[in-house]
Amino acid sequence: MKLEKMIPTFLEDFEQKSKMVKNYVSLNTLKAYKLNLDMFHRYLIENNKGTSLNVINERDIVQFINNLIEQGKSPSTRNQIVSTLKSLHRFARKKYKLQNNPFIEIQSAYQKRKEAKYISDEDYEYLLAEIDKKGGIDQIIFRVLLQSGIRASELIGLNNNDVVFENGHMIIKIMNGKGNKSRELPFVVTNEDGTENKENLKLRNLLKTLINSNKKETPNEKALFVSNFKKRLSYQGLNAKYKRWMKKLKLAEKNYTLHSCRHTMVRRLQKKGVGLHIIQAICGHSDPTVTQRVYGTHVTVEDIAKENKF
Repeated sequence: MKLEKMIPTFLEDFEQKSKMVKNYVSLNTLKAYKLNLDMFHRYLIENNKGTSLNVINERDIVQFINNLIEQGKSPSTRNQIVSTLKSLHRFARKKYKLQNNPFIEIQSAYQKRKEAKYISDEDYEYLLAEIDKKGGIDQIIFRVLLQSGIRASELIGLNNNDVVFENGHMIIKIMNGKGNKSRELPFVVTNEDGTENKENLKLRNLLKTLINSNKKETPNEKALFVSNFKKRLSYQGLNAKYKRWMKKLKLAEKNYTLHSCRHTMVRRLQKKGVGLHIIQAICGHSDPTVTQRVYGTHVTVEDIAKENKF
């Protein structure tokens, strides 16, 4: 059971399962998996070690990890590579009844938690004003990201029928979120006091117009957001749009990422006093400790300034 024969089989299986679950394949993930596995395979050959999964042992794994450390690979990169190897080994044990498991005692490297990067209130208002001024598909895409807090992967996976309009309101259904979890995000256009929720109403009208247009132009296309080539918008395409806007608005030096849109939405909810249990449901975290770890303890300089009054 040679590694060089196992790698293409594993990648093909991963691609097929991705298509079944998400209706699209993450090319970045496939590329990363292949690079990681090829790197390990090359290491084994260069160090005169066997490439059969039956003979690879824990010592080989530890020496490989030490080699990655010597190359200056970060803890997160090392963890990603080892995670790929573990996935391949799980596949081999299940499909070919492989008995040995050299990863049982292999622990993940410690990673210092990154602080959630928020878009400041001033930059948020500036970004919204500019994308509204421009209009078009970018306006809809970034309003969805900023108002829903969904992940970039969830946005590009949305289909036309995942947006439901009922009783004047709107629901965005995330059918296959992280961990294949599903959830619904309601957008109410009328507040409890009877006033109009202008931002939700604007997003509702924008999406309704887009979906009606999609059905007329590409009746067989399920994807909500498509590229200029009438194919589902890719992560690369979405990220390119985002970077163009950051550069255009001279915000690139602030290092806001696509994921900052998600963090910013949560931050705005926190300022309104929304509890962590609601934020957990909106974000799609199955474990409440994840919500607590990422959003439960973050304090900004502005928070301190606001409360530090005598």
